Amino acid sequence: MYNKISRVAPVVLSKEQIALKLISLPHWKIENSKLVREPIEVRDFETACSLFNAIAMRSHLWGHHPELTLNYNRLGIKLTTHDIGNQVSDIDLKLAKRIEKYVDMYKFEEGVAEEK
Repeated sequence: MYNKISRVAPVVLSKEQIALKLISLPHWKIENSKLVREPIEVRDFETACSLFNAIAMRSHLWGHHPELTLNYNRLGIKLTTHDIGNQVSDIDLKLAKRIEKYVDMYKFEEGVAEEK
């Protein structure tokens, strides 16, 4: 479910559709039928917790529940849509784009922004 208020149904994507979308998400890949983000490293534990919570709250508001891991200053993220049998959907890719905005914001605030 993409939005708890409007309840938009997820759309299963083909491998080709996913590959096209991943062009704009270079830190993401498909691994074991999940959309997986390369590990995110921030300055410290507090920053990692803040980023974790931002992702968790956005996910919850969208009715989506990613697999999140936190280890000191590193976060891991795996996305699938449970409602469609743990496949990758359009919702996963929309959430991945939103997560990248959060990552950029937290890395920039912490002075570890990547050069682009």
